[in-house]
Amino acid sequence: AEEIANSALPAALGRLHRTHPDVQLDVVVEHSTALGRTCEENTMDIMIVPTSAVSAADALITWNVELQWVSATDYVQEPGRPLDLVAFAAPCLWRRRMIEALAATGREHRITFTSQSVMGLQAAIENGLGIGLLPPDSIRTETMRTLDASAGVPDSLTVQYGLYARDRRTRVVDATIDVLLAATSPYGSRNESPPAARLAM
Repeated sequence: AEEIANSALPAALGRLHRTHPDVQLDVVVEHSTALGRTCEENTMDIMIVPTSAVSAADALITWNVELQWVSATDYVQEPGRPLDLVAFAAPCLWRRRMIEALAATGREHRITFTSQSVMGLQAAIENGLGIGLLPPDSIRTETMRTLDASAGVPDSLTVQYGLYARDRRTRVVDATIDVLLAATSPYGSRNESPPAARLAM
């Protein structure tokens, strides 16, 4: 998933390259809905994807990420007007969860900006186009602030991610899994060494 790829993938791949310089990776970054279809096709050695798009029971490991409501530090919501939302373009599981949460509280809203990338959302939020949901690693505290119920937003949302891999794996795939687990999930790794793996996020 792109939100994981932006924050954790570069460091993880750098570490893998340093320890296994002969490894060749084919990395695919897609939105969660597309990754769910890719998982069903079983064309990737490893995938990191929200479990809402794929069965959590099939994951090697799962972990939760809390999505926070954020705005620019100087953003002011005009009273009586719908909330301006910055969101991923449809189809998107985050976007759906965001709208469902606001609908459940009866909060009027409108989407003022959409993007396919986290960087696009960050830029829109920083420039006051609206509020949005971001994981902790993507919140730039010098230009953004987190919002709570006093700002008229629902509670933060929790998204569960899973790491998926084929049952039959090479040593290079297992080594890649260890590096990804160490970089993306709050839980440990395993250990082994290698020259190629197909990875989707």
